Amino acid sequence: MSNGWTDLWDVLTGKAQAESDAADAKLKKLNDDKYARGEWTREQYDTAENHRVTGAVDAQAQVAADFKAGAVEGLGNVADTVRSAANGVAETAGGFVWKAVPWWVWVLALGYVAWQFGAVRRLAGKVVS
Repeated sequence: MSNGWTDLWDVLTGKAQAESDAADAKLKKLNDDKYARGEWTREQYDTAENHRVTGAVDAQAQVAADFKAGAVEGLGNVADTVRSAANGVAETAGGFVWKAVPWWVWVLALGYVAWQFGAVRRLAGKVVS
């Protein structure tokens, strides 16, 4: 029984592709022999060959495509985890500050900022005139 590393090594070294190509060649010969002996009509032979050709596998290309898809998904998961953690910290910290300070302190702070920017004087000037 082989493990995943052996299977991956076989793909990378081309052994898996060579075995696949050998099996494909054997199947082609079997199809050709059946047609030559008259066991299959031309339509049956063409159907079998079509299935054989469309079922061929390029092992290295498939592994590379799956590796890329897995890497993209993994990086996306890492980014989502970091983003979720950062948002959770920001929400917790912001919520703590908002809830820890009494409402009247917020009103006083807002009034002080308005005073500093002159909004209170402008508003008082409009009310008086």
